[in-house]
Amino acid sequence: MVNLILELALMLGLGAVVYLIAVAAPRVQDDQHFGEHPIKNWARHLPLERIDGFIARITDKTLRRLKVWILKADNSVSKHISERKDETMKPL
Repeated sequence: MVNLILELALMLGLGAVVYLIAVAAPRVQDDQHFGEHPIKNWARHLPLERIDGFIARITDKTLRRLKVWILKADNSVSKHISERKDETMKPL
């Protein structure tokens, strides 16, 4: 019971911190510039759409290959189970 109360207090505290950050976030102005950082300029020129497309293609290919491997493993296991089932059903 003590653990439950401590966890509830921790979650309520975390929720309060998130709420305070959410309330304070709109006060930050976008037009406040503290100088241009070189990494920020470099990041603007990244081809994010191409990178996103590349990652999506690689993910799709990997998932398809994983699906085929899982289906092959499933067929192999099913075959072994049916062989063992046939061996146990043989009359002595």
